[in-house]
Amino acid sequence: MQNDDLQAIQDMETAVKERPILFSAPMVRAILAGQKTQTRRVVKAGLQPDEWLDRCQYNAKGWAVNNDEGCDCKHGVSCPYGEIGDRLWVREAWSIVPHVTEDGPKNKAKGDGTGVTWRAAWDGNPSGFKWKPSIHMPRWASRINLEIVGVDVERLKDIKDLDAIAEGVRFAGVPASLTDRGAFAKLWESINGPGSWDTNPWVWVVVFKKVSP
Repeated sequence: MQNDDLQAIQDMETAVKERPILFSAPMVRAILAGQKTQTRRVVKAGLQPDEWLDRCQYNAKGWAVNNDEGCDCKHGVSCPYGEIGDRLWVREAWSIVPHVTEDGPKNKAKGDGTGVTWRAAWDGNPSGFKWKPSIHMPRWASRINLEIVGVDVERLKDIKDLDAIAEGVRFAGVPASLTDRGAFAKLWESINGPGSWDTNPWVWVVVFKKVSP
């Protein structure tokens, strides 16, 4: 095997993994303002750690035994949003910017991201844009890249006030009279539906920082 081929394989093995992640317009604004550095996402059914937590702990590579009693959990369960060092590219509501020419409006969006605008960049609901859902945003239209700096699991209601602040709750339009934790509960139910806070699910806690493309 040639040295160049070997280097190419090594580069592929060490390449940073990227995954998409959806955020609402208020949360995008919080990220851009440096006020959101955490996100919580529900752990899918079948991966619940209720019966193992006293014997196991989660680390950057999945569940691991933390004592000598053994463990019945599913080793290797990892966060679907990535591990420390991986990157996330943000999907948000977006639109192609109409470009008026002598022949009428034409779309000028290109694969390098030009000709695109984002819903979070506008106050109110400006006319002239056909907003597309965040789930339909292609990689080239994304403007925000995040690096994962921490991963954990916990019960939803275990969130502390400082963590609620790091969730960007004050950008969510919740009543200012609520505590930070109360504001997060309000935000959570606005996204996940009435009663979703009281079910107190296990959640992935993903801590991140904004990085350049």
